[in-house]
Amino acid sequence: MRLGVHVSRLSQLPHMEGLVRAASARQYHVSLLLDTALAGGPKADQVPWPAHVPVRFARWADLISVTPEGMVQLVAGLRLDWLVMGYAPHLAGWSPRTRLAFVQGAVTDFMGVSNPWRWDRVYAWTDDWWLQTWSAWAPRDMNQLGAMDRAVRGVGMPMADHLAWIDPAEVRRTFGFGDKPVVLLLPFPFHANTRCLWADLVWGGPWPGVPTDRAFVRALRGYCDRVGALLVVKARSKVATRAYLRRAADVVVEADEPGEPTLLRLLTVASLMVHAYSTATAEAAAAGVPALCLAPGPRQWPAYRHRLGLRGFLPGEDGFYGWSGVSERHRPAAAIEALRRGTHVPHMVTERRQSYIARFLGGEPFRAGARMLDDMEAAGAL
Repeated sequence: MRLGVHVSRLSQLPHMEGLVRAASARQYHVSLLLDTALAGGPKADQVPWPAHVPVRFARWADLISVTPEGMVQLVAGLRLDWLVMGYAPHLAGWSPRTRLAFVQGAVTDFMGVSNPWRWDRVYAWTDDWWLQTWSAWAPRDMNQLGAMDRAVRGVGMPMADHLAWIDPAEVRRTFGFGDKPVVLLLPFPFHANTRCLWADLVWGGPWPGVPTDRAFVRALRGYCDRVGALLVVKARSKVATRAYLRRAADVVVEADEPGEPTLLRLLTVASLMVHAYSTATAEAAAAGVPALCLAPGPRQWPAYRHRLGLRGFLPGEDGFYGWSGVSERHRPAAAIEALRRGTHVPHMVTERRQSYIARFLGGEPFRAGARMLDDMEAAGAL
C-alpha cells in the first residue's frame, strides 16, 4: 500500500503519528505531505516545515512540502492508494482519484464535517456517540446523514496512541519538575469570550469577595501549597498569559513542542488537571488523570452556548466534559470553595474512567493508528 498523510499544521502531526508508525512497521511506503498553506498568515508558526517535524518521522516516511495548488498533481504522481488528512478547509472542494480518509482530532473538527460524501472514511473516536452528536450539531438532510453513516468508523482517539511511548521520567527532566506532584491548569479561555460581559467584567475582574478568575487562581495556588504540588500552567502561544496567573504559577509552558503532544506529555506526570470545558478532558481520562471542570452556565459563556446545549454536553448530566469520577464540574464559587477547603477535589474512579473511555474514546487498548490501517487494508484501493 502507498499511503499519503496530509498535515496542514504542526498541531495535527501528533494525531497522525500512530498511523505513520503502524504503516512503517508493516513496510508500507508512507509520504508525509507537509502543506505550506498557512505560510505568511496569522498562523504561520503552525506551518509544518520539514525542519520543524520531529526527526524520528524521517525514519518512517518521506517528508514532502507541498502547496495547495500542487497537491492534486503531487498525489497523482505518487500514485497513492489512500490519502489521510484532518482539518484542511482550503482543500474542501478537492477530489482526487485516491481514497480519502478524514481523522477526528477534536470536537469541533469532527462536528464541522459538512460534506461527508467527499470521504471514503471518516475515522471517529467512536462510531455511535460521535455520529449521533454530529447528527444533532446542525440541521442535516438525509443525504448527509446517509453518507456520514456509511463513512464513519470508530477507531479510538489517535492522540492516546502516544501513551504507549511517552516516558514520564523524560517529561519531568525536560520541564524541570523534579519529583513533585504536578497540578496542571489550562487557563480560562477569555479569548473565546471577548464579548461576554460576565467573562470580561465579572470573572476577569479584580473585585474582592466576588468569585473571579483571580480568586480561583489564588485558591488553586493555596491548594498546591497545602499538598506540596507544582502549579503548572499549560498556556497557548496565541493567547497572552495574564500577569496574576504567571505570578502564581511555578512553571508556565508557553507553547507546544513542535509536532509533539505536549499537553498529553504533561498529563503523564500530573495528579490533577483543572480546565473550563476543554477537549483535554478526553486526554486526561486517557492518561488516568482526574480533572476539575470549571462550569460557567451557557448564558455566561456565549462562545460555547451551542455546544453546552446539546445532549451529552449538558452541565446537569454525565457527559463529555463532566463525568463523575473522571472530570467533576463545579460552578465558579463552588470550585473556589472546594479548593480552599480541599473538599470535592476530584479523584479518578477506575470503573468510571473505563465507562467514559468506552463511551467517548472507543475503549482500551489505544491503537487508533493500527485500527485505521486495518480498515484501509480491508477496503483496498479504488
